[in-house]
Amino acid sequence: MHRFIKLKDGSIHVIWSDNTTDHTMDVYPIDNLDCFDASSSITTEVSYADILVLDTNLSIVKNFKGLSD
Repeated sequence: MHRFIKLKDGSIHVIWSDNTTDHTMDVYPIDNLDCFDASSSITTEVSYADILVLDTNLSIVKNFKGLSD
């Protein structure tokens, strides 16, 4: 099961790893969901502070507008 996030910039990513000690996650773009290869794909580190929403339901993540909207 995948976990998805939406960042404050509106981009949606798939979580590869959650670094609870550092309060960061390694993620990759949702566009790479079907072609991600752990041995050759590149992930990006994001801070917990940059995340708007996290869920296993992609529809919830895509449709999340933010707390102030």
